[in-house]
Amino acid sequence: MVNFIEKRLPKTLRENIRTLIAAGLGLFLGLQYNEYIRKLVDRFVPDTGNLFIEGVILIGLTVVIVYASLALQKALDGK
Repeated sequence: MVNFIEKRLPKTLRENIRTLIAAGLGLFLGLQYNEYIRKLVDRFVPDTGNLFIEGVILIGLTVVIVYASLALQKALDGK
């Protein structure tokens, strides 16, 4: 099967298919993490209906995620 794909499909098409499959799996994993984090926040942070508190939590999570992304990028770049 692999030889058939390698012989019949151009390299760019194979790379695009690989990228799309990886992106789809990443999206699925991201949605699963979203559900998990939502349940975790609901357990530890009571729903007060206060948009200010929810905004503060959102900003805090955003800062943590941006910092983690930058640290990961530096680690992958070897800096």
